[in-house]
Amino acid sequence: MADVLKNNPEAVADLKKNGTVQLNAVIADSFVDQLNNEVGRQIATNNPGLTMKQIAIKALEAVRDGKSYVYEVGKNGKLATIKHSSMTQKQFAKALKSLNDQFKPNEKN
Repeated sequence: MADVLKNNPEAVADLKKNGTVQLNAVIADSFVDQLNNEVGRQIATNNPGLTMKQIAIKALEAVRDGKSYVYEVGKNGKLATIKHSSMTQKQFAKALKSLNDQFKPNEKN
């Protein structure tokens, strides 16, 4: 989809102000994808020189810390609620272990 963030500035403003916003479910996936792309670009810009593993850990931390976004489509299938991500410490530890298992200790990733 085109730039749904640019085309929905009110929704972006409401999300930043209230921490949640409802949108047409048809555009919710692209909206959240573009928001999370911004988070990823910010991680890369703020952390030049990191390995792939270190970037992946930063991205995982962003999910844990509520800096990325998720959405849930309502029962009627027409509206989606967009909100900050969340993750328990247990979920984070499990995801971090899985991530660490994917990288070999002596490999430069």
